[in-house]
Amino acid sequence: MRAWLFIFTVCVAALLAACQTVPVTADYAKTYGEAYAQGFEAGFNKAKTLNTGTGGVYGNLYNDPYYNDYGAVDKESLAYAVQKNDLKKVKELVDAGRAVDELDPSGYTPLQLAARSGFQPMVEYLLSKGAEVNFQSSDGYTPLKEAVTYRKAAMAELLIAKGADINFVDTSGASILYYAAQAGDQTLVKLLLSKKVALEQKTISGGWTPFLIAASYGFHPIVTLLADAGADVNARETTSGKTALFYLIPSGNLTTIKLLLDKGAKIDMPDNAGDTPLLLAKRLGQQAVIDLLEQKNVKPM
Repeated sequence: MRAWLFIFTVCVAALLAACQTVPVTADYAKTYGEAYAQGFEAGFNKAKTLNTGTGGVYGNLYNDPYYNDYGAVDKESLAYAVQKNDLKKVKELVDAGRAVDELDPSGYTPLQLAARSGFQPMVEYLLSKGAEVNFQSSDGYTPLKEAVTYRKAAMAELLIAKGADINFVDTSGASILYYAAQAGDQTLVKLLLSKKVALEQKTISGGWTPFLIAASYGFHPIVTLLADAGADVNARETTSGKTALFYLIPSGNLTTIKLLLDKGAKIDMPDNAGDTPLLLAKRLGQQAVIDLLEQKNVKPM
């Protein structure tokens, strides 16, 4: 019985992990970023436990792993010194002729590594030595994308001041604003909006806009910021055809829903399955939401 329960639990966990568009919690992105930002040592020690040298998860492939599981790295590399936040060592290496944009085993530059960790003096030094502020790794990420993903608002502001492209789009079609919205970081979203960032960039898969991704995660303050900035409140996720209202109605947050209605959100726009926001509200028994929607003269269905 216990074995079957264990198998069932694992399957459910795998299923949930696969459903990337299902909202987690409003604190998910923040917690994720903070966990990553705990720094070098935690990841280094974790990687060492994986590298058993006897087959294990990685076998003998990674004799000197550093943060997480990125593989062997020279302790005299810039990547190693940057992850240790050892500015003195970084200066020594650069003065000795090491390329300031030397790539680590995963294809990231020292500037990207420092940006994601929020090491401001390190970033300022690397930039002063000519580090490429808009360098794109093979996955299309830039230092600014790293800073935004890991909720480093002060770092993002510094990089933007140094010429980072706020309208950068990665290989998935996602913009910097998309990642800020997905992270649920109001400070970052406000910063980007103050710089007149493009609002409507869509991902290649699903056509997700920053506004839609914020709604899908239930980040109501971000939804409000983007709606007030002029985001298209009727943008549709192409796979399901759902608009932001579909994602917000289950929460019953009347303030945000009313804001979208006042901004012109269409409550009779069906998704690809023929469902509408009103039908969804009725199915969920959200009477206060139903009353609000029906005030917009939509006939009950």
